[in-house]
Amino acid sequence: MATSSRACHLSLLAALACGCGRTDPQWWADIYASEDDTGEQGETLGTETSAESSDTASSESESSESESSESESESSDTASSDTASSESESSESESDTGGCLDPQPFSIAPTPASVVLLVDQGAHMDQDFDGLSRWEAITEAVFEPDSGVAWTWESALRLGLSTYTSFNGDNGGTCPVLAEQPPDLDNAAAMEALWLTQVAEDENPTGDAIAALAAALGGSGRRHLVLLSARDPDTCATPNPQSGADAAVLAAQAAFAQGIALRVVDLGDGDLDAGFAQSLANAGLGLEPDGPIDAPLWAPADTAALRDELDALLGSLHSCEFELSHSLVDGGEQLCTFTLDDQPLVLADPNGWTVSDSAHVELLGAACSALDQGAVPAMSCACEAY
Repeated sequence: MATSSRACHLSLLAALACGCGRTDPQWWADIYASEDDTGEQGETLGTETSAESSDTASSESESSESESSESESESSDTASSDTASSESESSESESDTGGCLDPQPFSIAPTPASVVLLVDQGAHMDQDFDGLSRWEAITEAVFEPDSGVAWTWESALRLGLSTYTSFNGDNGGTCPVLAEQPPDLDNAAAMEALWLTQVAEDENPTGDAIAALAAALGGSGRRHLVLLSARDPDTCATPNPQSGADAAVLAAQAAFAQGIALRVVDLGDGDLDAGFAQSLANAGLGLEPDGPIDAPLWAPADTAALRDELDALLGSLHSCEFELSHSLVDGGEQLCTFTLDDQPLVLADPNGWTVSDSAHVELLGAACSALDQGAVPAMSCACEAY
């Protein structure tokens, strides 16, 4: 195409030359030289244009590839960032709840029960019991070094001791006369030291002694008095005759209303009226004194039986208070369930459960009594409860 165009151009020049009278050789040589320069320039320009076009296309291609690569990189980075963010949020979410799953079981540990052995110190405690005096039988059953119940249970229960008597009731001055070692863990040695300073004395104002101990026995959860007696009671107001049965029952009922249960151990061998002993035992556990349901009543026949029955009795006692594995937030108990033998209890019910503080809960009324029968407690809470 370039050769044909050049020939046409030369033909046109030749015609012009003839018309103008220019036919000398030099003129034609100049024309040819001019044509060669123009062609070379055209070819050069064409080549440069083609090269530039190629370079431009190549550059655009590289730019497109670069942009595509950057886009893919950004997309990958964004996806990676989103994934990392999602994982981070998930991690933070798990961290916020401690990996908690609803409902979360709580580990609940019973707190040691407070138990006071309340021992009748009347003169009748010197009478025979299985070849020993009643007082001596108690000494062996409670404080014998190898098997005495005080040593057996001192690390598991907050044990205490109180003896009671009077010297002609109010007429003799202070009534009741108490010798006390307050309940505590690992308390057997202190209890024994007190016991060895005491002997059987005079009267036995049982109701007055129960009332005095109930007023002094503080603390949370269910607390316990274990009464060891051998004669019908008198009172501070009337030391003789022994007409204090009703007063003793009323005192036991009042103590139970304060969260203090009373158990009765009869060492009287007939000197303690059986009907009164059962009424007192019933009242001590919140039952009707003369109702159709009888509370447990212990009446051992000898020293070995006294030790064994005291051992079983102490082993059955509960504080009805539990320490929680996690402290509850304010109102957190509303997100919790407490069960006995898989049956849910009602919160803040007189026979259900309640919160003592952020780290303790307490069973009440019938729920507490059910622990004595071997009911199994359990608790679970939503994560937000603690």
